[in-house]
Amino acid sequence: MIEIIPIDITSIKVIKSELSVSIETASRHFEAYIADRSAHNQLSESKLSLSDVAGVLKIMTIPGADSMVAEMLVLLDALIAKPDGITDIKLSALSHAFVGLPCYVEYVIDKAQALPILVLPFINEIKSVQKKAFQFESDFVNYPANESFIWPEIQSPEENEDKVGFIRRQRQMFQIGLIGLIREENLDIKLQLMHRALSRLVVIVDKPEVITVLRLAESVFESLLAGTLNPTYTRKRVLALVDRVLRDLAKNNKGAAIPHGLISELIYLNHIGLCEQPQSKVLTAALLLQPPSLNDDQLDIERNLMQGPNADTIMTMVSALREELAQTKEVLEIAAQGVSQASDFNNVIVLFQRTSDILMVVGLTAPGQILAEMKQTVTHWSQGNEYSKDELLEVADGLIYVESVMSNLNRMDLNFNQVKQDEMTKRQLMAQSQLSEAQLLVLQESQSAIAVAKKDISSFVESDFDTSHIQQINETLSSVKGGLSILHLTEANAVLDSCSKFVQHIIDNGVDKEKANAILETLADALIALEYYLSEIELHDVAPPNVLHIAEQSLESLGFSVAK
Repeated sequence: MIEIIPIDITSIKVIKSELSVSIETASRHFEAYIADRSAHNQLSESKLSLSDVAGVLKIMTIPGADSMVAEMLVLLDALIAKPDGITDIKLSALSHAFVGLPCYVEYVIDKAQALPILVLPFINEIKSVQKKAFQFESDFVNYPANESFIWPEIQSPEENEDKVGFIRRQRQMFQIGLIGLIREENLDIKLQLMHRALSRLVVIVDKPEVITVLRLAESVFESLLAGTLNPTYTRKRVLALVDRVLRDLAKNNKGAAIPHGLISELIYLNHIGLCEQPQSKVLTAALLLQPPSLNDDQLDIERNLMQGPNADTIMTMVSALREELAQTKEVLEIAAQGVSQASDFNNVIVLFQRTSDILMVVGLTAPGQILAEMKQTVTHWSQGNEYSKDELLEVADGLIYVESVMSNLNRMDLNFNQVKQDEMTKRQLMAQSQLSEAQLLVLQESQSAIAVAKKDISSFVESDFDTSHIQQINETLSSVKGGLSILHLTEANAVLDSCSKFVQHIIDNGVDKEKANAILETLADALIALEYYLSEIELHDVAPPNVLHIAEQSLESLGFSVAK
């Protein structure tokens, strides 16, 4: 089934900026060719930069991204080799891939996971413009093949005097719907049209393999109509293969060639569609299908996250909105003292409306709706109506909730679709946000204290080892230890304890000046590793354990082993 692959992004983050620059350079050269079709050298430059990307991805192993870049390079090679064969549709496929590639790489880094199925539409679009066989989703995710499956409820075919004509008419209905589906025009009616054509055809066919394909496809359309399955590029191509079966059927109503892999793919699509419609239930019962590890609704959430605004955009938006909401809190505080005027609320109304609109656009519907409701309340106040303390508290609670949502976004929790607006979830989110803010503050203060300790060590070295410069280090590190104890970071605390003991040893006994630089560099290694460890927890709530191992080994080499 669809597999989410955990990724250790520590090494990827090291080369993230270089990787991004190479992708951007390749994209820029490609765009230069789009602007000037005579500049064929730009395609070669684009290929050169993209080859660098492929080399990095091969070393870093980002599942999905490497396959996507490989297909992009094949198409670029073809365009360079045969300039006369360049078409707009080929350039469009590459353009889509150049947009999707950095989005997927950022998704992998932000989520610390790879989901290769997200790049399959880009890969298949590139394959399609080169007239290559596209790749089934079921093959891409290693879904078990079931080509021998036969639909369990096969009845005797109905008689029809004009069977060939009937099949052709129904196929024409299916094709009309398929064209609309590909163009994404009035999807609901087009899907109904195709579903009806299949349900009409299946009762007059007498070949079990063809009946199986038609029933499976009919069930897929049930999921599409129910909204539990999304009509992606690859799935549209699968439905085009169903049309190929109908074409053969129209030529010879007794038989049709079934494309290899089609039955397994249709079973897979039904499985992740989780539809409760009649034909889907028959299939689920026949194959004893269990709920998938990741259904299509969940996959769609990840797809939207990948294709949505990037992290930098989100962070910029969040920072600006939080500053504006802070101004609103000041107005409410003044109102609580009974000295606000109606005009003071006008700016709040504008801010609530603007912020609500922005949150709605990026998918945060729950907090957006809350702000819209709060705007109505404040509008009532601005018209000269009195407000009560309870009303002020209600607006303040709503404001804290919205801030809590945005605080979570600031910690890379970009899963918009999972933000609920029931009261229990609001309270939990607000409490978690306050806790996260406190944790963030402790981590930042700890990193600042370690930075101060490193500066004191530098001053100690520059002053020819005057111990007055390191007298305050233990006090500084002790303040860090208190914060880390609150966060239950016991291993990090043990490292700090050993650092403190070593510094005290130097204060009490001095240091051999000939070996001092090497000794203090080793201590700095331990502090830098600890600082990196805390920064990772700040960003991702977890950190690679081998980072602390570096600090422990450094201190052990100094004769101050870290207590376990």
